[in-house]
Amino acid sequence: AAYTPRHQQGALQSLRAMFAVLGPRVCILPTLRYAVHIVLQLIATIELQSDCCSILAYLVEQVYSQQQLQQCAVALQPILARLSECLDSNAQLLQPCPPLLPRTAGDRLLDSCVGSASTATVTAANKELKRVLRMLTVDAPVPLHAMLAIADPLPSDADLQDVSEFLRELQQGQSAQQQLLHFAERAAALAPTLRLRSLQRLSAAVHSESSPVFGVPQIDAEGRLTLPSCPGAVVDAIWRLARLSTQLQDGAMAALAGELLALLGPLSSSAVAFHTHALARPVTGSSTSATDVSSVSSKGSGASARQPASAPVWLPSALRQLNAALLDADVGVIKVAQVTLRKLLSWPANHGALQHFDADMQTHLSIFSSVSQLQSKQMPLEALQNALQKRQLLSLEGTSYDSWVCRLAALLLPYSSAHELRACKNMVVRRADFAESLLPHILVDLALHEVDLEVCQLLSDQVTRHVLTQSDGSAEAVSLLLSCLSHLRACHIAAQLQGSRPAQQAEGTTNPKDWGKVYWLMLDYLKVARAAVAVSATFSALLYVEHQSEEKNGCLQIESSAHGFDEERALSEESRLLLDIYQSIEEPDGIYAIARSAHPQMQRALFSHEGNWSRVLTAAQQFTSAGAAEAVQALQHLGCHHHVLTYVAGLPSEQSIDMSEAQAESAWRLGTWESLPPHAQQPAAQSMSGSSSSSS
Repeated sequence: AAYTPRHQQGALQSLRAMFAVLGPRVCILPTLRYAVHIVLQLIATIELQSDCCSILAYLVEQVYSQQQLQQCAVALQPILARLSECLDSNAQLLQPCPPLLPRTAGDRLLDSCVGSASTATVTAANKELKRVLRMLTVDAPVPLHAMLAIADPLPSDADLQDVSEFLRELQQGQSAQQQLLHFAERAAALAPTLRLRSLQRLSAAVHSESSPVFGVPQIDAEGRLTLPSCPGAVVDAIWRLARLSTQLQDGAMAALAGELLALLGPLSSSAVAFHTHALARPVTGSSTSATDVSSVSSKGSGASARQPASAPVWLPSALRQLNAALLDADVGVIKVAQVTLRKLLSWPANHGALQHFDADMQTHLSIFSSVSQLQSKQMPLEALQNALQKRQLLSLEGTSYDSWVCRLAALLLPYSSAHELRACKNMVVRRADFAESLLPHILVDLALHEVDLEVCQLLSDQVTRHVLTQSDGSAEAVSLLLSCLSHLRACHIAAQLQGSRPAQQAEGTTNPKDWGKVYWLMLDYLKVARAAVAVSATFSALLYVEHQSEEKNGCLQIESSAHGFDEERALSEESRLLLDIYQSIEEPDGIYAIARSAHPQMQRALFSHEGNWSRVLTAAQQFTSAGAAEAVQALQHLGCHHHVLTYVAGLPSEQSIDMSEAQAESAWRLGTWESLPPHAQQPAAQSMSGSSSSSS
C-alpha cells in the first residue's frame, strides 16, 4: 500500500526487521524467492537503492552462512540483471544534460542545493550496488561459479573491471549454442541496455570460428561441404529471436536472427507448419488431445487399473502459471496459488509433471507436495443443465473479457470429472490467463462425459447468442472460442486415428467419434466462419466453410458459374465468405477459383483483386444500390477525391453514414473539412490527429 518513496522506505525497514526475526528461516526457498522479488521490484527507485542493497546483502550473507547455495542459485540471475539495470540507469542520471535555455543565477543556486544532493544519492547508491555485485560474483563460493558462467555482461565501469574479467574467465568454456539458448530464454525480460550488451556478446560468439553455432563443417566422401544437424532447441531459439525482434522493434536482434536463419537454411520441403516453433516444441494439437482421449477412454477399465496413472497433459503448463502467480502483487492470488498447488501435487500420479522442469524448479514445487489427497466433490451435470437455461448466462454485455472468461471457467469447472481440473476452481476466478489455458480441456472433459445432448445444445445456444454475434461478442472471446473448437476437433481426429485399435470405453463416457459434429458443439459453421473473418482468422474461417460444404453437399463444392448478370439474386453466404477470405489473404490465384461466376459482385471483387479500378467503377455504376462501397473504393484508388465527397453526399443518409471513413480520408487529402456532414466529423478529426502525430 506504500506508493511514495518515503512510505516505501518505512515499509522496507519493517521488512528488514521481519527478516531479522526469521533469521536462518529466511533461507527457505519460497520465503527467499518472494523476499528477493519484493526487493527487486523496489530497487529501481533511486531513493530506495541503498536500503534495498542492504537487505539483499543481508539475505546473501544468511544464504552463505547457512550453506544454502542451491536457493541462492535460483535467484542469482535475476539479481545480477537487476543490479546491472540500476547501474545503467544511474549512469544516465550522472551524465550532464545541456540546458535548453540560458541558465540564470536562480538555476545555479537550485543546483547547488538540490543537484549536489541528488548526485551524492546516486553515488552512494552505486557504491552499494557494486558491493552487492561483488558479493555475488568475486566473493561467491565456488559451487556458484557454474551459474555465473551464464551471467549477463556487466556495464563498462572502471570499478567493475576486475569483476568483468572474472566473469569472462568463467565463460570461456561456454559454447555459442549455450549462449544462444540462454539469451533466447531471457531476452524478453532484459532491459534495452542489458539486452544490447548480451546481444553483442552473443554476436561475437556466433562469428567466432572456434565455436560455431551449427558445429564444424565436414566434407563428405564426394567432396561436398556439409553442416552437422542442428538440435531442435537451437532452431526453436532462433525462431523465437526472430519473432521477439519484431515485438521489441530491435533491429540488431532482427539482423542476428536473420543471419542465423540464413545459415540454418530452408525448412524441409515436406514440412508444413503455421507456427514454426511447433516443429521443435509442440504444445497443443493432436498429440495433446490424443493423450486426453486415451486417458479418459480407458479410465475404469481392468487393463488401465493395473497401470500406473499419469499426470494430465495440461498440468505442466498449469504448474508453470501457478508458480508465476506466487510472485503476484495481490496477496489473495498468492494464497489461492499455494492452495491450488497443494491440491494438484497431493496426488502421486501428478508428480510426473515435475519432470518437465529443471532441478531448481522441481525443488521449489516439491515443497507443495502433500501426503493427504485433497479432492473436491463433482457436481451433477443436471445442475449445469439448469444453469445454462438462463439466457444471459454467457453475456458479454456490461462486463470485461477477463471477468467473462473467469466466470465461464468457474461455471463449468465444478462439473468436470477430473479432480485436477476441479482443484483449479478458485484460481480461474482470480486469473483470466489461467482460465483461458484450462477452458479447452474443460470442454473436452465435458464432451467426453456428457451422455445426452441437453448440455451440449444449451451451451451451443449460449455461445451462438453471445459470442458469435457481432453486437454482443468480442474479438478476444471469438479467438478463445476458435482455440477451444480447434482442441475439440483434435480430440475427434485422435479418436478417428484410434479407430483401428479401439480401447475399452469407461462407463459414463462417450467416444468423440460419436459426436454429432466434429467440434462437439452444435454450432452453425457459417456463423463461426463469419466470426473468424471478423478477428482476421481467415484460414480458420476457410476451414469452417469447407466443413459447411461437406455437411451440406457431402463434398467440397463451389457455387456453379452458370448464373446471369443478375444483381438482385443475392450470393450465397458461402460465396460471400469465400470472397472475403480470399480478398484478405495475400494469395494471388485462389480468388479466380471462387469468382468464376458472372455475378456482378464476384466480377467487382475480381477486378479489385487485379487492381483494375476503372472496371470496378464501371461495374459499380451499373448497380448503384449494391456497388456503392466498391464505387467509393475505386474512386479513392483512382485519386478522384473530389468525386468521392460529391458521390457520398448524393447517397441516402444510411449509406452516407457507412461511408464516413472514406469521406474523412478524402477530406484530409483535399483539406476541405468544412464540407463534411456532422456524422463524418469524428472520423475526420481522428484522421487529422493521426496524420499530425505521424508527421511529427
